[in-house]
Amino acid sequence: MVFRARRESWPLDLPKSGLIWSVFQQRVYETTVHNIDELRRHLLHVWRGLEQSLIDDAVDQWRTRFCACVRASGGHFEHTL
Repeated sequence: MVFRARRESWPLDLPKSGLIWSVFQQRVYETTVHNIDELRRHLLHVWRGLEQSLIDDAVDQWRTRFCACVRASGGHFEHTL
């Protein structure tokens, strides 16, 4: 059994957490896996190889977004970012 996934495009204004997913997805799709155990090992390998700076940027961005959401009492806040 060979697992293949669809590649999807992400919008340019994607939040950093989406960028992490996009990078992760791209790296996962570079290798074809043949069974679930191989897929699991490959996913862990790719996840462990993500650059810490990419994760740090996403955390910083979500902290900013969370604070804006709190200031807006849970209402719309995208226009304030």
